Amino acid sequence: MPERRPRPFILYPSLPGLLSLSLPLILFHPGLNSSRIPAIIIGMGLPALALFSLALLLLALPALLRSAGTLPHQLTLPAAGRIGEELTLESDPPRPAFLPGVRLFLCWSFRFGPFRQRAYIPLPPTGKGVLKMTLSRRGIWEGQPYYLASDPFGLFAIRFPLPISRRIIIPPEATDFSARLPQGKSAQAAHTAPRINEHAEEHLERRPYIPGDDPRRLDWKHYARLGELLVRVGEDALPNRGRIWLLAVCSLDTIHKYFPRRQYRQLDSTLSLTRAAAQTLNDTEVLCLLPGESTWQNTSTENWLARLSATHPAPAAPLSGPGPGDSLVIIAPPSDTGGAYLASEARALGCQVTYLHPPHRRRGTP
Repeated sequence: MPERRPRPFILYPSLPGLLSLSLPLILFHPGLNSSRIPAIIIGMGLPALALFSLALLLLALPALLRSAGTLPHQLTLPAAGRIGEELTLESDPPRPAFLPGVRLFLCWSFRFGPFRQRAYIPLPPTGKGVLKMTLSRRGIWEGQPYYLASDPFGLFAIRFPLPISRRIIIPPEATDFSARLPQGKSAQAAHTAPRINEHAEEHLERRPYIPGDDPRRLDWKHYARLGELLVRVGEDALPNRGRIWLLAVCSLDTIHKYFPRRQYRQLDSTLSLTRAAAQTLNDTEVLCLLPGESTWQNTSTENWLARLSATHPAPAAPLSGPGPGDSLVIIAPPSDTGGAYLASEARALGCQVTYLHPPHRRRGTP
């Protein structure tokens, strides 16, 4: 099946334009037989004005098509910004020398997840068009531009889609918190520290299970092999390699399936706390796994903020990577059961787990 080509332009009326074109119908109203002159003025004058506005746009259509064809090579956007920061959008495309009664706009349609935002830059006859705008939440906002021409009365408009896209990176802001995080070593010391594999049983002590013991310390692997309940003890005595594993969890659930904005608000709080924790552990080698990722990556790389910005809610991945003696920091919303499950699984492996919850946002917070 051949690929469908996009339309070069879309002509459509506004709501006042539709009402103006429908006014001739009032001439057929039986109550207007006694006073025909006002009815004729209203029923014929306004539609004639609407047709005149449409004729202005159609006469300017060839020049507008040529102008729209040169736009894709001259559009730029700020590469990055901050939440709530005022961004300046500028545009100075080549415009036809004579467009009587036609208003021009360069429009950007921004999209990230379930969120949408539009910006309209008015283009004067000469000079740059400037617009100030803000993006109120984190994300990699994909911007799709289009050229818009309207008649002087706003009755009709012609939209010219442009086959390009730009993006703006808005990372989450770090959250202030006073949680105590594990002490690690520098990146070089962590690389040279000996690795304790998962089967290093000599580092773990066990004793028979006594009713009342914490079930999270049960050695379920030993129970699966021999059917004997043993409890892990002395986990604090496990040698620490110095590397910190940072796991952010924000699972998809059925409650928020039909309310994706709430899910993204929880994720934004989780990522803000994740960034704050990574900044606190700045002198330590920190490997982080974000929702939707499959490999642990260092937080000191250049793409760290882009990773935080591009994250979407995703199911919690199986725990892999940290081993006995490693320090694992798990950040998850209080209502997320995936974080609690991964924390219990990590403790069973012999990891030193720190479990953090992001602060609760009030209703109405963007």
